[in-house]
Parts: sequence; structure tokens; C-alpha cells
Amino acid sequence: MTHYVGLDVSMKHSAVCVLDAKGEIVKEGKVLTCAQSIHDFLEELEVDTIALETGSMSRALCKELMALQYSVRCIDAREANSYLKLKKQKNDRNDARGLAEILRVNLLDGVHLKSDDSVEIKTVLQSRRLLIEQRTTTKNSIRGILKHHGVTLKEMATSPKYFAETVRQVIQKISTSSKESLEALLKTVEHFDKTIVSIDTTIKGLEKKHNEVISIFKTAPGVGPIVALAFMSEIDDHARFSSGRSVGAYLGLIPTLYESGETSVKGHISKQGPSYLRSLLHESGLVILTRTTSWSRLKSWGIRLQKKKGVKKAA
Repeated sequence: MTHYVGLDVSMKHSAVCVLDAKGEIVKEGKVLTCAQSIHDFLEELEVDTIALETGSMSRALCKELMALQYSVRCIDAREANSYLKLKKQKNDRNDARGLAEILRVNLLDGVHLKSDDSVEIKTVLQSRRLLIEQRTTTKNSIRGILKHHGVTLKEMATSPKYFAETVRQVIQKISTSSKESLEALLKTVEHFDKTIVSIDTTIKGLEKKHNEVISIFKTAPGVGPIVALAFMSEIDDHARFSSGRSVGAYLGLIPTLYESGETSVKGHISKQGPSYLRSLLHESGLVILTRTTSWSRLKSWGIRLQKKKGVKKAA
């Protein structure tokens, strides 16, 4: 008999529920969150598909279960929550049972599992973004501390090349303990600078590795290697989209729609999906509208839209 498995994943233990074709519970319990423990729990059963929600551990667990010859469906947690919250009690056992029921009645489709190349690129880009954010935070903290000593940095200090040098010049007259503390922060900034340069070298290597696709993306004005790599890694398999509009919806770039009876209201963009890629694309749009000197059909369309809707919406 065919069985449907719901798996509510957590860091240490996961709740498992097995339903038969009639919806009756065959087996349920808790196991360690690893593929082998789940396999041991299901070993004597004829399993059709295992369902689990999207999360930080989901992709790796799905890959491991598929390596053990299981069919796995990773369901969008937001969609699954709409069904699971109908239960009177919210607990791991009921969530696992709900996921198995979603499978049995084929209520929700699974999401796309990113390829290894996609995960590799996203890891590098996310690391670079995090380092830049931490560097900016540290620099702003240094600026704030200096203001307490009556020092305001000049414009040249905004350049990464001159920031540490300028700060070291202006802190000569302050107390020794304050100077030592600021010097420690400056060394942190310099370490961030070196690490970001190292990651930029890695990005150049990824660009060469995927040059066939990246070179096409870079023909668009305002698109450089970081935007191209981010877009490629997020889309991953283009065959899963039926049209460009589907990609726009996936990235949260189409208007929200509310319809009820005679009411039909289009709102702002949905902002669903990857916020980092959406911000990069918005930045590329601004580059096309404000900095790109060459003319193109895309820029012409954007300029016309800008006159009607403003530069942000046009971008």
C-alpha cells in the first residue's frame, strides 16, 4: 500500500507522520533530523513521497533523502502555513500530519531545489554583502565616536583608500585609551577591505566559469558581474518559468491585486521573493536612467515611464 509522509523539520528532532491512501495514520513519531534516521523509521513502509516545508535545512535534507531513492516534495512554508494554521493546536505532531495530508490530496506543489552551482554563487555573494554591511557599520561607528571628541571627518574619508589614514591623523591628539580602541576598529575595517578584495577575485573566477551566460547578461546596460551572477543563481533553471512575466512575479516586481465583487484594486509591487536580487535590479535600473550615456530602447522606455511615474517606479 502507498504511504504519504509528512516531515516537520527542526534543528535536533523532526516529527514524522505516515498516512495511507485513506488518510488513516499508519505510523508517527520523532526522529533525529538526519536522512538515515528518517530512512530507518520508514524502512518497512512503501513510501510514495515525503513532504517538508522550506527552511534553512530543507535543501540539504531533501538532497540526502533523494540520494536514498525517496521522492521528496519541498513545500513553500507560507503556502503550507495557510493550511496548517486551520488546526486547533499548533504543534510539531499536527504540522507533520498536515503536511502528509497535503501530499495525500495533492493540495500544493513543491518548490524548485537550487542546484549546487546556484548555492555556491549565492554563498559567495551573500558573504560579500555581509562583509560590506559590517564594514559600513564599523565605519559609521568610528564616525560617531569621533564626533564625541569634536572631530568630523572630511569628504575624502568616505573613500575606502583614505579612510583609515585620515582617522589615524585626526586621533593623534585624543587620549591613549581612546586612540587604542579606535585603532582596533580601524584594523577591523582594513581586514574587511582585504577580505572583500579576496572575494571579488573569487567572483571573477565564477564569472569566467559561467562566462557563456554571464556575457549575455552583461550586454544589458547597467548589468555587471555581480548582478548577472545574482540573477543567474536565483533563476537557476529558466525552464521552470513559462514567460518573463512569471519571472517578474517570482521576484516580487508585479503589482498586487485585490478583487472582490465589483472592487478591483492594483497596489504596489508585491515585494515577494529575493529582496537582495530585487535591490540589485532596482540599482541597475537607476544606472540605466541616470548614468548610462548610450541610448537604447530600454532606456527610452524607462525615460518615458519616469516622466509619468517618477524615477523610482521607472527603475
